[in-house]
Amino acid sequence: MALKDLDLPKTQRAIVFPARGQAEVREVDVPRFFDDDGPWNVVLRPLAVGRCPSDTASCEEEFPPGFRLPSATQPVVPGHEQVVEVVGASVAAQRAGIEVGGWYVYDINIGCGEPDCYPCAVQKRPGIDCSKGTLFQGIGAANESWVLRQTGLRHVPGSYVYDPVERRGGIMVGRHTQLLPLDRSRLRGEADLAVLTQADALACAFMAIRGVAKLHAWEEGFRPALFLIGGGGRIAYWLAEAALAERGRDGVDLFLADVDADRLAMTAERLGLPQGNTYLVDPDDPDAFSTAAIRRGLAILEKGRAFNLILDAAGHKYVGAAATNRMFLEKVLDRNGTYITTAHGGIPGVEAGAFETVFANQRFAGALSPHRYIPRAIAYLQANISRYAPHMVITHRELDDSLAQKVRIAGKDPDIGRGANTYIAMWHRDPTWTQRSPDGGTTR
Repeated sequence: MALKDLDLPKTQRAIVFPARGQAEVREVDVPRFFDDDGPWNVVLRPLAVGRCPSDTASCEEEFPPGFRLPSATQPVVPGHEQVVEVVGASVAAQRAGIEVGGWYVYDINIGCGEPDCYPCAVQKRPGIDCSKGTLFQGIGAANESWVLRQTGLRHVPGSYVYDPVERRGGIMVGRHTQLLPLDRSRLRGEADLAVLTQADALACAFMAIRGVAKLHAWEEGFRPALFLIGGGGRIAYWLAEAALAERGRDGVDLFLADVDADRLAMTAERLGLPQGNTYLVDPDDPDAFSTAAIRRGLAILEKGRAFNLILDAAGHKYVGAAATNRMFLEKVLDRNGTYITTAHGGIPGVEAGAFETVFANQRFAGALSPHRYIPRAIAYLQANISRYAPHMVITHRELDDSLAQKVRIAGKDPDIGRGANTYIAMWHRDPTWTQRSPDGGTTR
């Protein structure tokens, strides 16, 4: 069946960001910019959607850089951590192996794919490397011109869409090249399905860890030490899991730091960290990330030892440029070490080019690119579903204003990521599946 012949509803309910810092639920038109002969050649239905700080970064116009929310007549529809079902697919998509009715993780990091873009057309690199600017579907576009040219929209709607009549996920339009298959037979309950929404986050973690795994300090005959700031949260948790997957539990020493004692203790327990590998940060202490303070907080750390990798998952909320620079210059970060931030807007004022930093071969990098690691993340999540499913908290089964406000503040919610918990809107309903309640309990 051609895409234009699909029997789709005319409207659906969606979360929208009508203006900076605002979120509401509206009835919107179902998107119909699909094209059997073009790149936007699959119609999708979201089954499960995870909340992410990138939602807040979009709502606050912090990410992508230079992004501004479209006009009120074309508001942003967020949602980018999702598992989807294929409702319709072009002949080209089906020839590429896409199955109507199949379940997939959808990669929202999209390049233009146009013939004059060398990374897309010649190098066949991931969309994150597009020379014309990446579209982060459900978040925003780094360059709206090619998106507008291809779709007629400044923003391609994400997965917070809902069909109130059928009481299930609404309709998205996407590209078949962004669909990554999952093994449906491994899923025994909705929490298992929810785990797969974390493929993008784990892929970013794999990319960050692999980016430093080849450094000189990692190849020497001792275990590297990783210091994860904001270590009680979800992103730092996935960084820890990626490090353990790469190096093995005997191949890396993990240390966590956080301002929340309960969150810190819960995540350390879930990661199986030894007592003494956590540092409770005083957010009011300007010297909290000095060498002296860190060594007092981590008394177990060997004298003279520095960290091969520091991952700042708290961003500039608690760790500003002054503290970051101090960790470089006081050699909290080891020579040949890498400092990685997850702050969407970077950390203005960081002296990554200072002589002391360059001479010590220290690096400053980000952890927001999944690159080519989503398939690996899917495989790893599916192999470890029983470990991660208990962290999935199903909060909403319908799309309403309470969900809209939760999405708006996802990056500021003190509970998001608590103990590596992930908060999921579940549109898929299967009466034979085990269900998970908002308090973490299970029901039938």
